[in-house]
Amino acid sequence: MASGFINGILYGRQETGFYVDDQRFVRFGSDAEIRKLLTETDDLTDLDGGFVLPGFISIHMHMLKNSRENASLPAEEALAAYGIRMNKAGITAAGSEDFTEPGWEDGMDLFMRLAYQGRLHVRVSEQCRFRDERDYAAFLDEGYGAGIGDELFTAGPLHLVMNDESGVLSFTDEEAETLVRLAGQFNTPVLAEVSTPAALDQILAVFRDTMLPGNPLGDAVLCGEKVHPDQLDEIRRLGLYCAMPAGSAKDPYVLPYMPADGTAPLAMIASAADKEGTDGAIEALTAGAARFIGMGSDTGQLQEGYLADFVVLDRDITACAADEISSAQIRMTVLGGEAVYEK
Repeated sequence: MASGFINGILYGRQETGFYVDDQRFVRFGSDAEIRKLLTETDDLTDLDGGFVLPGFISIHMHMLKNSRENASLPAEEALAAYGIRMNKAGITAAGSEDFTEPGWEDGMDLFMRLAYQGRLHVRVSEQCRFRDERDYAAFLDEGYGAGIGDELFTAGPLHLVMNDESGVLSFTDEEAETLVRLAGQFNTPVLAEVSTPAALDQILAVFRDTMLPGNPLGDAVLCGEKVHPDQLDEIRRLGLYCAMPAGSAKDPYVLPYMPADGTAPLAMIASAADKEGTDGAIEALTAGAARFIGMGSDTGQLQEGYLADFVVLDRDITACAADEISSAQIRMTVLGGEAVYEK
């Protein structure tokens, strides 16, 4: 069913309304222009002056693990409830790491079952963590290269954790290169998670030897701490996407991410607004995050042809002081033109 939305303040746009059909933004315009597009069977929503942003996107979290903290519910119900919790924070998409070898089948089945039932309520790119090339090859042989799935849940990048908690490298150079090349053969990007300079040096060397010019697959590094300027220069030169914890991500090239459950995007925007401006923080959690998790071609922007995933706030956070941003209220979260949360 098609829908019209009017009387809004749209982030980055002059129009006040938009028309949605088949889950995508079709037209932006004045309230009168949007009304003219409506048929008798279309819905119309008055946004009552609400501030409309693209839905927030979490670039790295653990949805399944976090949902299991609610031990009173079966796994399927707990995961569905956690998706609703994300919607309440304005989150419409996420890169989530939820399974490793062996036993990935159970996690994959749970997500795909919820997506099929229409109960996931958030778009998920699964960051597939593997350590052994044979296990990862078996996963790929099942047909789960990046992008395989549906509009709510897809297999995403190969997730390589490059060092353990004590800082010891997880792979030899040869093992890391074999896994990266294997992913590339199936047009699958690599997300390398590092927390030591040595681990970052190792994966950068592998990327130098294996990556195609321009980084067409969208390979990325997730850094547990601030990196050395020379390493960041190399990350830029290679064209890698890069993220660090919000407190360390002070370079405009670097996306902030929030460890733990990652369900406080307004707090992240508030904390970053003084350093890089509210617009920069918003872009990092919408369009920038969409690119990081491989959804940048049709998610994360208020643009014709993009998926109609958006959040409606009670105030224009680009026009208020940074210390007021975190107190903004989320009135509505919309996924594919359908409200998944309303206050």
